[in-house]
Amino acid sequence: MKLIKEETPLTPEEREVFAQQYADAVIAEVEQFWHQAATALVGPLSTAIVSGVLQGFLQIHVTDAGLISSTNTLARQYAQDRAAELVGMKFVDGQLVENPNAEWAISDTTRQRLRQIITDAFSQDIPMDELRDQIQEALDTEAEGNGIFSAARAELIAETEVMRSQNAGNFLAWKESRLVRKVKWKVSNLGPCDECAANQDVIVEFGRPFPSGDLHPPNHPRCRCVLAVVEVGDKQP
Repeated sequence: MKLIKEETPLTPEEREVFAQQYADAVIAEVEQFWHQAATALVGPLSTAIVSGVLQGFLQIHVTDAGLISSTNTLARQYAQDRAAELVGMKFVDGQLVENPNAEWAISDTTRQRLRQIITDAFSQDIPMDELRDQIQEALDTEAEGNGIFSAARAELIAETEVMRSQNAGNFLAWKESRLVRKVKWKVSNLGPCDECAANQDVIVEFGRPFPSGDLHPPNHPRCRCVLAVVEVGDKQP
């Protein structure tokens, strides 16, 4: 991240003012970088959800090209909206705006932590290189090692959101087909999934929530559960 450089000696009053200006600039740049991630996420999420759509139609033997095409369009819109949500934004009339209900947004705690680090650095004459290291460490370790820019957070988001998109694609295909009557929650066979125990093998009418309150997996980060169609009927109006 490109930071401002300042080496001119300052009075205590000037130091305090400059510290606030510096903090504003750093936070603004962090937020700009984070928001740009929305655009980068659209492609991978679109690929995952379109794949889920196609798999969903195949499971119920739907081959209507027009229906598949229109559902794929809805799927790509979902991917765009979800990508924005992940970075604390939402699309309104094609523009990204703040989303107060963001799941992975830059928190006020992070902003306050950055501001405190910068204010302390200027009051204690901490060298600029050390300040840079402190800022990066705060971004990497915020939220108990799962900071918004950490490798752990990136891996968590990627794994969870790809599964979410694939399951959302299945769900969207079944919804648009108007054929699916009942579905079953299948817990992953790749390992234990205690968080989803209440949902395991539960059958619900399509569109109804499972005991966890979810319409489809994932129920938690790194959830690998899936839905299975257990009843198909005639097309509903």
